[in-house]
Amino acid sequence: MVRYSFQSDTIVKNIARIIPFTNIKGCNDERCNESNKEQHDRVIKSVLCNIVLFRRIISVSSFNNKDIKTYKFNQLPNKIGWYLRCGHINQLKQRIEREEKELHQLFNNTLSSSSSSSSSSSSTLSSSFTIKKDYLFDDDHLKWNYKTTEDICSFNGQDKQHLEIFRYLFEKKPEWFNHPDCFKIAASKGNIEIFKILADNTVPIKPSFDMNECITVAIKGMHPDMARYLLEMNNYKFQMVKHSFYLKGRLLQYNQSDLIKLARIFIGICNQNNDRVKMERIFAHFFIDLVMPSQDIDLVKEATGHYSYSIEGVLDQLLSSGAPKDMNLDQHIDFIKQVIKLNTIEYEQRFDMANKFVAKYVIDEEMDCIEKSSLEMDQYYYNNNHFDSIYQLSTKQSRWYMFMFSIMHILPPAHIFKVRVKDEQKTEFIEMVYKMYGWGFIMNQGRLEHVKLAHSMGLIDPNDLFVPKHKDGHQTMNIMQYLYDTNGIITSQTYNYTVDQCGRNDDKVIMFLYQHYPHVISQDDILKYIKKYGHYYLVDILVIKQEEARSDKRCYIRNSRNINATHLDKLIKMGPVHYYYDDRVGQKSFQLLQQYYNHIDNDMESVESTFQEQLDISTKNNQIDIVEWLLFKQSKCKPNKTTIISILSESYNHQYKPLYKLIKRYYQEENESLEEPLQFKLETWDTIASRGDIKTFDKFISSCPEPSKVYESVILASITHNQLAFIQHLANNNYQHLKKIMEMINTLMKTAITNDCPMILKYFLDLVKEENSQPKNIENALKMCFMEGSFNCLKMVLDLDYYNNSSISRVYYKLLSKGLLKEKSHLPLITYYLMHHGYIDNCGNVTVENN
Repeated sequence: MVRYSFQSDTIVKNIARIIPFTNIKGCNDERCNESNKEQHDRVIKSVLCNIVLFRRIISVSSFNNKDIKTYKFNQLPNKIGWYLRCGHINQLKQRIEREEKELHQLFNNTLSSSSSSSSSSSSTLSSSFTIKKDYLFDDDHLKWNYKTTEDICSFNGQDKQHLEIFRYLFEKKPEWFNHPDCFKIAASKGNIEIFKILADNTVPIKPSFDMNECITVAIKGMHPDMARYLLEMNNYKFQMVKHSFYLKGRLLQYNQSDLIKLARIFIGICNQNNDRVKMERIFAHFFIDLVMPSQDIDLVKEATGHYSYSIEGVLDQLLSSGAPKDMNLDQHIDFIKQVIKLNTIEYEQRFDMANKFVAKYVIDEEMDCIEKSSLEMDQYYYNNNHFDSIYQLSTKQSRWYMFMFSIMHILPPAHIFKVRVKDEQKTEFIEMVYKMYGWGFIMNQGRLEHVKLAHSMGLIDPNDLFVPKHKDGHQTMNIMQYLYDTNGIITSQTYNYTVDQCGRNDDKVIMFLYQHYPHVISQDDILKYIKKYGHYYLVDILVIKQEEARSDKRCYIRNSRNINATHLDKLIKMGPVHYYYDDRVGQKSFQLLQQYYNHIDNDMESVESTFQEQLDISTKNNQIDIVEWLLFKQSKCKPNKTTIISILSESYNHQYKPLYKLIKRYYQEENESLEEPLQFKLETWDTIASRGDIKTFDKFISSCPEPSKVYESVILASITHNQLAFIQHLANNNYQHLKKIMEMINTLMKTAITNDCPMILKYFLDLVKEENSQPKNIENALKMCFMEGSFNCLKMVLDLDYYNNSSISRVYYKLLSKGLLKEKSHLPLITYYLMHHGYIDNCGNVTVENN
């Protein structure tokens, strides 16, 4: 939620509104006397009647991930995309119009007072395209760049409000929308209306774009309507892409109508190009994988000749994944029947057998599916198939699954034990499954009831391996316990179950295997499982080995929610441990941290490295109590010089003043005898420069041991963050600084251009002009503007009063002829700009004679 004021310099203030004391109950505690009740009533009513205070209490007590931010109107974010994403369309328009007036005023003030200048100003007001001096705005104004234009083109063009704001922004800056990437972005988002507006643009000339690339991104973005529009616009001409199309994820997750449209687009491309474009080259999946989820028999018929498939493969895939959550199962069965009719003569016999099979096994009563609880669902196993999240299928799902199974199957049906089978048919059902897939399939895929039934029928094979695939730790544990309790069913040699197959909810399985089959899962395997899922209570079942047999595998503990002092002590004795403070647990973790440093006596190398890292982490998170304890209240480790400088710099960078003073005190106490000056990392100096903090820079630079190294870095950092005043301060107050700037002038100009800082570039060019009047530096700057694509810096250079523009055409043409601009994505925008202002003609030829 954002609150803002329409006054440019006033913060919105919430003024308390008082509600009358009407129908508001006060204290009703029977233990209070009248005097106390009156006092309580006053407090309660004063809170409840103050709307601002009451809202604040509610907002603090409620769970809310987003903080309420209050902005000054002139301090709202300077990114146009922010307004679009947050829906602040009117505020964006108001700000653009306000800043546009400022720009016109600023521009007019720079013109000559002559009548010719006045007419020029009048013409300038007619079109914002001709305002070349928008680079004069600083960072407090809206910024327009390539990314901004892409952002605008990516918003939904079907939405009326978005289309309206697009037209508004397009009319303000039409020159930015001639870039070919704008067409590509609009196509990739399916914005047909926006694409039409872009294609009709003629300012400064009609744009060109890669139609084939636009068609490609529309298809990849799953926008069939956009793809069809472009193909029809291009008479279905299509050049084969380097890589065939591939849709991410399972096709069943896509909208059915979109799949039908997409399939027809591929068919149209192949047909219209006289089979020059082959289906197997255009679509990476088997084309049948696109056709079948559409459930459109007419499409299947249309696509005949463009693909080959086996109905067995289609059905096996369905039996493996199951049906999507929202699929109309009866409609899908009818569709499969129609597909089978196209492929086999004996379809009536198959359908009759399938219907009888379903009627024989599936219950008649309509029952809903039973889904696994969130505790039962192990994300380690879950792969986004809806049937994986189901414990038992509904009656309708059971009919669908058994129909598909009875029609044809090759691979074992992964979900067959979830089918609701009639009680009187369960024995025959298990016998059928056993004959087809054996005891191992029942043991590894079925539930406990299926295993028990098969066992009672004698349908077992002691040689089959137990490799459970239930994706349900509770079922796996129950079956394992049953197999163990019924001697003779399974032996230790038939287990093939490792820690890599265990999920988050398999902790009881781990305990069972370690207790009864230790050769299957070793102590190291359990430690691996503990580290992965944080089940630290499993440490209790482990045996501490002799010192010489300690594990060499390191244990990193960053989550302390499930660990206690006993667990930590045991882990320390078993092998190298790295323990880190967990702020989510708070005091408990602080106590564990103290235990770690106070009690550990071995592997000091691990402790030392953990200590240095913990100091860095706690400093970044402003955990002053942790830092104080590590620095002053434990004696086993001390921060090295690199760490102490790092945390000193980090605390200063983030303006953690109490923490900075604490670390500074430790630093001074440790270095008192050495009389070493206070040091910062180079990154800290860069941070000071990036904030333009002149006062702090002057305060600390005098004690810096190697200031020459700092100067170069801070100058570059100040350019990157557009801190012109900081750079001017360096140059004006110290000749050495100015000398350093002049030595680095080409590097600094390139940095300014790369970071799109036109006024800093102008300052450097002015310095060069004061030193010498050579135009070479200006030409170098111009060349860098072309190469880096800095539109604003280019405008600034062209507006310099001491640059006559005579060399612009020569520089542009020279770079173009050498092919140095060929691969530059910004070339079209700069070219259109030069055309519009007469530096080159509409054919790309230069119009200003070379000197």
